[in-house]
Formats: sequence, structure tokens, C-alpha cells
Amino acid sequence: MAAAASAPAIAHTPRRSALARLLDRYPELPPPPTGNGARIAFWVVVASASIWSIFFTVYLWAVQDAYQTHAEDMATMTQALWNTTHGAFLHQTVCNIISDTNCLGDVSRFAIHFEPIMIPLALLYALAPTAKLLQLVQTLVVATGALPAYWLASRRLRSPLAGVVFALLYLLYPPLQSAVTYDFHAVTLAAAFLMFALYFMMTRNDLGLVIACLLALTTKEEIPVDVLMIGLSVGLLQRRWKTGGGLAALALVWLAVELLIMRAASPIGHSPTASRFGALGSSPTQVALTLLTHPAMVLRTYVFSHDGIYYLRVLLAPLGYLPALSPWAMLIAGPALAINLLSSDPSMRAGIYHYNAEIAPTLIFAAIDTVFWVSVVSGWLARRLTPLITRAGRQTGDWLTRLAGLPWQRVAMLSLTLFAFVFGAYEQRLRGYTPLTPGFTWPAVTAHTRLADTFVAKIPPNASVSGQSDLLPHLSDRRYVYLFPYAMTQADYVLLDVTGNIYPQTDRNAYAAQVMALLSDPGYHVIAAQDGYLLLKRGAGPKLSPIDPLGLPESFYTFTRLTGQPQHQVDIRFGPSLRLVGYALSPGTTVYASNPSLTVTTYWQATAPLDPDYLAYTNPAYADGLPNNYHLAITLKTPDGAENITTDLATLEWRPMLGWTPGVTYAVSSGPIILTSAPGTTAQVGVRALTGPPDDTLGVPLPARLGATGGQGGGAQSITDGGALGVFAQVVMAK
Repeated sequence: MAAAASAPAIAHTPRRSALARLLDRYPELPPPPTGNGARIAFWVVVASASIWSIFFTVYLWAVQDAYQTHAEDMATMTQALWNTTHGAFLHQTVCNIISDTNCLGDVSRFAIHFEPIMIPLALLYALAPTAKLLQLVQTLVVATGALPAYWLASRRLRSPLAGVVFALLYLLYPPLQSAVTYDFHAVTLAAAFLMFALYFMMTRNDLGLVIACLLALTTKEEIPVDVLMIGLSVGLLQRRWKTGGGLAALALVWLAVELLIMRAASPIGHSPTASRFGALGSSPTQVALTLLTHPAMVLRTYVFSHDGIYYLRVLLAPLGYLPALSPWAMLIAGPALAINLLSSDPSMRAGIYHYNAEIAPTLIFAAIDTVFWVSVVSGWLARRLTPLITRAGRQTGDWLTRLAGLPWQRVAMLSLTLFAFVFGAYEQRLRGYTPLTPGFTWPAVTAHTRLADTFVAKIPPNASVSGQSDLLPHLSDRRYVYLFPYAMTQADYVLLDVTGNIYPQTDRNAYAAQVMALLSDPGYHVIAAQDGYLLLKRGAGPKLSPIDPLGLPESFYTFTRLTGQPQHQVDIRFGPSLRLVGYALSPGTTVYASNPSLTVTTYWQATAPLDPDYLAYTNPAYADGLPNNYHLAITLKTPDGAENITTDLATLEWRPMLGWTPGVTYAVSSGPIILTSAPGTTAQVGVRALTGPPDDTLGVPLPARLGATGGQGGGAQSITDGGALGVFAQVVMAK
């Protein structure tokens, strides 16, 4: 008995339940790596983030100078900030009356989106009232997200090198770059705030976690669901019920308060963005019922549709699809993914714009989580198989024994990290927004855009203005600014560029009709017109030209003519008196999407006045006594026969071909044509000349032939399509 009494007690470790082991997904992080390698890795990340922020700041400032930012949403944001410091709290008047459900008129931003972070930004904007300030803030804040990505990966994977790789993957993530380059949106800042929140969650830093979540909550109205999911993860997967429950409660209270504020601010009682989910129900309750009662239909229609699968691929491919192997981490992004996938707005699931900023940090986190668990499982399997391999090695040789002795957990971690980096580099080249991507172009300030500055300067700072999308970010520091054609007969001034982006219009004919109606309105008169720009002022006034039918001076029409020689000379004849004499190809901007684009400018001469009765001589069906219109159709044709045809041509709206003067060289430019063919594909660039009655929008093609200096066919210059298409150039899609 004495011996038994003196025996030492055996400590028993309680065996955890299967459920507890299953839910233990986020063990506490090991200490940060130390040593020279860790210090070097950290400063590599700091340098990379600094270079990234400097590059995108300079690039976006060039975008602003080149008039390539937009009314929605750069002008919307800058006007709301300016108005806040001038007595109208977050008010905006930019309104797309043609295609946007957000058009509510003169309202606070809180009627549409809940972005309290705009309040401190307004104070900063008062010190430096320029869109470039917002671009600087956006790039600097987003760049800081590389730091928690590094800390998280380097500690969880016990590798400074892995930390560097995942920090670079964060910076190179194309959907995040797209958010940064698309004007300014408060929610884009959430990418860094949520990346910090996830890092603080893993380090059990509750104060940092709450601060990061609060900052994220101020950026947009749907962020509470992200914070709610983080709170549930803390409670269920870290079993820190108090902290997790507190975060979940914070998210729900914030959501309730913001809905009350938005209801009070909105003239319709709620955000108009709710209509994006109208196909699922007319209220949140009906939407929830649809999701619960028809899950198969929802998955088939929205998730596993062509657009849904493409969207998920765009999000997952830059990380080697690794996030998909961490479903518990992906659940944090689940609500944000659902919002984008279930929306009726296709731009929300295009993989571009700002809609993915809040999703990016969770996908980085999930990829790191996948690498961690796969490497842990690999190490466990190696330990279990080592005795078997060692015994087999005695018979097959030492090489198998040495193979079994490798640190397989670390090998798996480094292999998967390299795997993710290869995918990230490939996707950056395929759809990024840096010079690493073929088709990337630097925004160019041209003589035409410099001229816009002089027109902007003519408008008094306290006057209301209606203008086109790309002009408004330079006019938005005023109480009332409108997106043409909204309020086009109410504004003090109207500023237009008939050669520029006509958004929200999609039909240049309809746009031109609106402009011409304004020109004939006795309530306005033109005070300046040059190279396609028109500045109109409210009130009657003299016409700038008594001989022009529209009262416009000859200086307005300079965009329709070429002085000098074409960049590339050709000679292709159409019909009896029309001649293509040259062309120019210009790469388009990559601001909207990573697909390269091309602007085609063609140069034409009439060798004699174009005959309004030409078709009556060749086709009796057109002998109706009506004059014929002439049209041009610029075409990109791929080897599979697909054609991208552009007929919306500004020159033809303002200088109809029937009025072309023989001997004058006319310039006819397309808008940016998106190049969507497979890399390496060669596309033919050509044009058709067509004629028909006034109501014939397509017409009958004029016969094309090579001129005396047009070559012998078979090369860049040739006649195809039964003699109707004059091909003058070839372009190869970048690889």
C-alpha cells in the first residue's frame, strides 16, 4: 500500500472530441521569424509595397490628367466631399438617368451607400481639393495590406520566403489592381482593413481586430456581413466566444443603424441598389425565401452559369485555386460572393471594378490556410510512412531512405507556395494592370485633352454644369454638377466633347440628336467650340457662325479633318468616287479592363461629290426619289470569320459624307475596340463603305478595289468578302 501510495500520479490530457478537433481550424500563430533572412524579407515587402503605391499613384495621376476618370464614380465622390465642407453633407447630383437605378437626384451619399469614412476624407479633401488626393490615399492604404499578408504567411508557414510570396500575390492580384485603378471607391480601402483584421484574428490581438473591423465597416454598407463572418470564425473556429460574439453583435448593431440612416436619407425609403436583386424577390424576406426554397435554381442560374463560373475563375486563378481547398476560410467571403453572383448587374461579377476589394484579403487568407493544412497533412503522412519506406530502403538502396528523410512538411509548403506564385505571375501577365501585362498603355495627354483644360477654365466655379462623363471629374467641385443628358436644360453651362466617351448613352446617333436639339434650343447659346468641344451657356446669344447650319465655327470641325500625311498610307477605292488614303492604329487604355483595346482611325477623300442617287442606278428597288445616305463600318475580322463591327463614328454625325468636299482628307475614328480573340491570333482590320436610304442603318456595300498604289492583294491590303471589305492592316493579339 505504501509503495502504491508513493507512486507518482500520471497526468492525463483530456481527449478532445471529434467536433472540437474539426472546429480547431485556426491555431495560435507561432512567434515571428527572426534572423537576417526575416529582416531582409520584411524590407523586401516594404520596398515592394512602396514601389507598387508609387507606380499606381503616378499612373492614376496620369489617368486623371488624360481625362480618363469618370463621372461614376470619381466625380460622384469628389463632389460629395466638396459639398460636405460647403454645407451640403455628402450630397451628390451626378445622375445617370438612362441605365442606372441609383439615379435619385440631389441626395446624400447615405441614400445609396453607407460610407462614413467619407467624413474624415472630406476634411482632408478641404486641404487639397483634387481627385489626385483620393487616388493617393487609395493606393497608399491598399498597399499597406501587403504587410499583414506577409506577417500572416511568414508566421503561419514558418517561412519569411512564403511571407514575401503571399505579400506579392496580394499586390499582384488582378481584381484588386482593377479596384485601385477604377476611379475612387471607399470600399477599395476595405481590402487593407480586412487583411489587417484577419491577421489580428490569428494573433489573438483583440484590440487590433476591433479597430480594423471598425475601419472596414466605415467603407460600405455590406461590410457588416464580412465582420459578422469574422466574428463567427473567431467564436466557432478559435472557440473565443466572447470576442467572436462581440464582433458579431457589433456587426449586427452597425447593420441596423446604417439601415435606419439610409432609410431616412433616401427619398424612396431604401438604397436603390436593392433593385439589383429584384429577380429573387421584392424584399429581403422574399429574397431569403427564394434562396431557401429554390437552391438548385439559384445555383444553376447564378453560380454555375457561364458568367458565374467565369467570375469564380477570375477570382481563384491568381492564387492557383488554393482558396477553394479551405471552405471554412472561404465562408468569410461567402456573403460578399453571393452579393456579386446574385446581382442583376453583370459588372458585379465581371471580376473587375471595385466589387471584389473586400473579397481579395479573404482569398489571400484562404490560400495561406490551404498551404498550411496541406503541408501539415503531408508531414503527418511522411511520419507514418517513414518506417515502411525505411524497411523498403534496405532492399532497394539508400536513395529511398534518403527520400523518406526529407522534411516533407516544408517541401509541401514551399511547393504549394511556388505553385501559387506561378499562377499569380501568369494571371498578372494575362489580366493585370501593370507593364507586365501585354497591351498595357500609359495614359497620354494629347493636344485634344489639353484643350479641355481651357474649356473647363471658362466655367465660373459657382455655376451649375451638365457635362459628359470624362469631363465631370474636372468640374465636380461645385454644388450642382450633372451627367449629360441629365439636367441638360437646367444647368447654367453645358460642356460636351462629341468625340469622347458618350456614357451613359450607348448610341452615338441618339447622343448626336440630343446635342443638336440643345444647339437649336433658344434657351442656350454656344460660347466656345473647338475640335469637337462645345461649351454652351444658358440664355440667348449670337451664333458663332452665321453660315453653318448649326451655327458652329469651322474650328469645331477640326476633329473631322487631317492636316498633313496619314500615319500609314493606302489606296483602296469604294464605288466611283470614294477613296481610303490612310489609317492609324492606337492602343486604348487599360483602365476599365485588362483586355487590350484598339482605336482605328481611317482617312478618306472624295474624288468627286458623292452621288445621292447612286443606288437608283444600280438597284431599281432604291429608285424612290429619296437621297441616299453613306455610311462606314470599321471591322476587325478574326480567322474564324467573327467580326467586331463599329458604325458609331463621330465624324459622320457632324460631317455627313454627302457633304464631303473633294480633295479634303477626312478623319473617321472608331471608339476603343476590345480585342477579345485568343492571344497570338491575327485579326484583319478593314472597312466597308455602304449606301442606302435615310432610314437604312446598314445599307448596301459599295464595291471595293485596290487603287494604283494599293498593292496586289494577299498582303495587309486586300479585298475580301465578295469585294465589299477593304482590308488595310493586320493586328496580332498580344501573347
